[in-house]
Amino acid sequence: MGRDSDWVEMKGIQGALLGRRMIRIRNATKGTEFDADAGLTGRQTEITLAGGLLNYTKKQQQPG
Repeated sequence: MGRDSDWVEMKGIQGALLGRRMIRIRNATKGTEFDADAGLTGRQTEITLAGGLLNYTKKQQQPG
């Protein structure tokens, strides 16, 4: 990492996305925190939780 880089933590993202709650973001470098809304549609949330569009598409193609 360069010296202008910050270390950012986002814990509990999966639960926040599933519950449509705000995501707590912590800048560990500066010691600051704030809440953010992912602003994703239902489909975008499914794709994100699947690990990306390719994984999502593969899961959609599987029988059952």
